[in-house]
Amino acid sequence: MIFEINYNGYFSKPHNIAYKQGKLEYIYDVDPDKLSFIEIHTILREMKINVYSTSVLWYMKSGRSLDDGLTIIEEDVDAYTMICEYEGLDVIQLYVEKGQDPLQVVSPKGKHLVPPRVPVSAK
Repeated sequence: MIFEINYNGYFSKPHNIAYKQGKLEYIYDVDPDKLSFIEIHTILREMKINVYSTSVLWYMKSGRSLDDGLTIIEEDVDAYTMICEYEGLDVIQLYVEKGQDPLQVVSPKGKHLVPPRVPVSAK
């Protein structure tokens, strides 16, 4: 199975949705039997694609458009549903919506008290 990953962009809204200012990468030989929400994050991290707490993961349902086929991936059941919907097909279209930059905590002297970007991590 192949992941077509669109990342570092955002969706125009609300009608005639388009993914703007994004980049595109392909991941080959994805094993659908091992796929989970955390595994998707691991794959993205290994590709140096930053997914932060404000990012949103989506997949597009096969044969649909961005207007009616985008489905959010928030947990393992969503990853499983995606795999079931793409059974027998070769390419899954994933989208990483960049999201808002996380808040920064800065001292009065301008020192960052916590990192400005907190990545989502698998434990």
